[in-house]
Amino acid sequence: MTERRRVAIVALIPFAAAMAAFSFTVAPSIYPGDSPEFTAAARVLGVPHPPGYPHYVAMGRLAEFLPLGNAAFRLNLLSALGTAAASSVFARVAFRLTGLSSVSVLGALLMAFSADIWAQSGSAEVYTLHVLGLLLLLFLALQDSPVPPGIDGPERSRHDRHRLCSAAFLFGFMPGIHYFILFALPGIAFLFARRMGWRTAMRSIPPAILCAAAGWSLFLLLPLRASTGPPLNWGDTSSAANFFGHIFWSQYSERPSLAFSWERLARRAMDLVRLIGMQWPWSVAILLPPGAYFLWRRFRYDLLPAIVLLLLVPASGTLYLLNDPSTEIFLGISSNKFLGTYALLALVCAIGAAQVWEWVAGFAARRSGKTFHRGAGAICLAALALQAAATIRANRDPADRSGALQLHSYSLNLLDPLPPSSGLATEYDVPTFPLLYFRLVERYREDVVIYGRSGYLFRTDYNAAYREILPAEQDRVRKAIDRSLSEKYAGEFYFSNQVAPYAPGGEEISVPFGLLHRFSVAKGGALPDLWGGRFITGPFLQPSGVRLDHRTRELVSDMHRMASERLLVLGRREEAAERLAKSLAAAPDHYWSRYYAGILRYKGWGDAMGAEDHLRAAIRIIPSEDAYAKLGIIRFETGDLPGAIRAFELSLAENREFAPALQNLAECFIAAGDAGTAEMYLERATRSAPGEPRSWRRLAQVQGAEGKYAEAVRSLSAVIALSPDDAEAYLLRGIARTGAGDAGGGAEDLRKAAAMGADLDRPPPVPGTVERR
Repeated sequence: MTERRRVAIVALIPFAAAMAAFSFTVAPSIYPGDSPEFTAAARVLGVPHPPGYPHYVAMGRLAEFLPLGNAAFRLNLLSALGTAAASSVFARVAFRLTGLSSVSVLGALLMAFSADIWAQSGSAEVYTLHVLGLLLLLFLALQDSPVPPGIDGPERSRHDRHRLCSAAFLFGFMPGIHYFILFALPGIAFLFARRMGWRTAMRSIPPAILCAAAGWSLFLLLPLRASTGPPLNWGDTSSAANFFGHIFWSQYSERPSLAFSWERLARRAMDLVRLIGMQWPWSVAILLPPGAYFLWRRFRYDLLPAIVLLLLVPASGTLYLLNDPSTEIFLGISSNKFLGTYALLALVCAIGAAQVWEWVAGFAARRSGKTFHRGAGAICLAALALQAAATIRANRDPADRSGALQLHSYSLNLLDPLPPSSGLATEYDVPTFPLLYFRLVERYREDVVIYGRSGYLFRTDYNAAYREILPAEQDRVRKAIDRSLSEKYAGEFYFSNQVAPYAPGGEEISVPFGLLHRFSVAKGGALPDLWGGRFITGPFLQPSGVRLDHRTRELVSDMHRMASERLLVLGRREEAAERLAKSLAAAPDHYWSRYYAGILRYKGWGDAMGAEDHLRAAIRIIPSEDAYAKLGIIRFETGDLPGAIRAFELSLAENREFAPALQNLAECFIAAGDAGTAEMYLERATRSAPGEPRSWRRLAQVQGAEGKYAEAVRSLSAVIALSPDDAEAYLLRGIARTGAGDAGGGAEDLRKAAAMGADLDRPPPVPGTVERR
C-alpha cells in the first residue's frame, strides 16, 4: 500500500465512524440554546447575538441547501460534519507525529466521542467548527514540504509561505466562528517560525496579514445586512459604533467579566480537571505522561514549546468562566468553552499510546523475538480500543439528541391556537428562540406579533426599541419594548412562559402543552403587568413513539419543578407535591431537580429532613457553593447552629468569595454573640459583592451595635451611593453620625429620611437572626 493511500485511509476511517454514530444522535429539529437563533439567522442572513458569527451564519446558509430534513436538522448536521472533519484532521496530525495508523484512528475516535464534543455535535452550535479550525491550524503547521529535506531554495520557501498564508487566512476566518481560536496564535506562530525558519517567517508577515484580513473581511457582512433591516438584527450593526460594540461584546449583557482573583483561577482550574475526567474514563489519563515524554524526546525544540504555548487555549476558557458558578459549568451550559482543550489532550493521549507501544514492543523484541513483538503491539492496540469503546458507551446517552422533539412540539402548541393578527409575549429564552425559528424559517404564523423579555424582537420596526437602549438593564429594556408595542398594536394579546402563566385578569386558554393567557389591549393603552405575573403549567404531553433525550428529560423536570413552585404560591399544595414528584421522576440525577426539591420541601411543607436529603443529593452530583449555603440556612433556621456554620464553611471552600455564604455565616456568629467575627465576614462580603447594599447595611448595623459609629457611617454611605432613595439608610446614617459626634450631619440625614417617609420614632435596627434568602 502506498503512503498516500495509507494516509487517506487513516483520515477516512474516523470521519466515517463519527458520521455513522452522529447520524443516530443528531437532533431532528430545533434544540434548546442558540440552535434556533443560529438557524433563523442563517435563513435570513441576519445578525445573531454578539459577536455576530458572520462566518458561521454564511456556512449555515450554505448548509441549508442540503436536501436532508428540515432547516434545523441541516444546521445540526453541520455541527456533526464539523466534528467528523475534525476527527479526520486529528488522525492526520497524530499519524504525522507517530507514524502509527491504528493509534491515530483510535485517538481520533477518543476525541470525537468525548462527552462534550459529542454533545455539541448534535445541535446547531459553533464549537465543533472551532475544534476543526484549531486542528487545521496544527495540521498546516506540521505539514511537510514536498521538497526533499536538506534542500533549501525558492521552492521550499514558496511552499512554506503558502502554508503560512493559509494558516493566516484561517486565523482571520475563525473568529467569525468563535474568538477563542485567537488564543492558539502564539503556539501556532512559534511552530511555523521554528519549522520554516525565523528569517523566512519574518519576511512572510506582510502577506500573512493580508490573508488574515481577507479571512476576517466577512465580518463586514454585519453592517451590510443590518442596513437592509433583516428580521433578526441584534443591536443594529449598521453604524460604526454599534458594529464595534457588537463584535467586542459591549452590547452583550453577559459579556465576560474581567474581575480576577487567584482563588477563582485555582477554582476554575480544578473545575477544568473535573470536566476532563467527565470526558473519558480516568484510565485514559495514564497516557498523558508517556505523551509528554514522547514530545520531550522527539520535539523538545519544536512541538513541545508550541504545545506549552497552546495551553493558552484552556487558559482562555478558564479566564472566560472565572466568575461563572460551578453549576453552569458542570451542567453543560459553559463547559463547551473547553472543546479545544479536549482535542489537544486527546492528541497527547494518542501520542502517549504510541510511546507505550514503542516501550512494550521494544521490551518484547529484546526478550522474545518478532512474534511476541507483534503480540505486544496488538495488546496495546486492544487496550486503546477498549478505552475508545468505554468512552462511546459512557457518553452516548448524554450526547443523544435524537429524541429532542419537545421544543418543536411546544412551539407549535403555543402558535396553533392563536387567532389571526394577535400578539404573543414570552418571558423566557427557551420559547423565544423557537418562535423566532418558526416565524423566520418555517414561515409559520407570520401574522402573529411576537416579542420577548430579552429583546429578541421579530419585526424590523421593533428592533429600534431595543437598539435605542442597549446596553441597559433588563427592566428598562422591557419598558421600552412595552412602550413600542402599545403604541403600534391593538387587539388580542397572549402571554406565555416556558411554563404558562396565571395572573389576575384575562382569560386562560388551554393548549396541549400548557396554558396561554389572553388580554385585550387598546392602541396606546397600558399593557398588563406581564413581567410580574405568577405562572403555572398545564400537562406535559410526550409525543407518541418518541424517546425523550437526556437534555429534554432535564427540561421536563425543570418545568414540573417550576409548576410545583408556583402552585405552592397559589396554595395548591397537593398539586404542588404531585408536580414535585414528577420533576424528580423525570430526571432523578439532575442537579436542579434535587436542589429545588430541597428548597421546596422546606419552604412549602417545612420538611427540614427531606430538604437536607435532597440538597445532599444535589451536592453529590455537583458540590456547589449555592447548595451548601441553602443547607446552612435550613440548619440555622431549625436551630442547628454548628451544622449551619459547617455548611457555610463548606460553601466558602467551594468559592471563598460567595457573598450569600459570607453574609449568612456572619449572621450565625451574630446569633452566637461573636460580633467581631461577624464583622470580619461582612467586610469580606462587601469586598466580594461591592454592589450589594444588603452586606453594607448589615455591616453598618454590627458596627453601630459595637459603638463603631465612624465605620458605620462609611458603610452606610456606601449603601446610599448604591441606593440614593433608601430612606432607612439615611435614617441609620443620621443616628450613626450623631453617635460619632457629627450632630449637624446627623440632623441633615434625619431630615432627608423624614422627607422620604421614614419613621423617625422607631428604634434603629440591630443585628438579629438570619434572613431567609
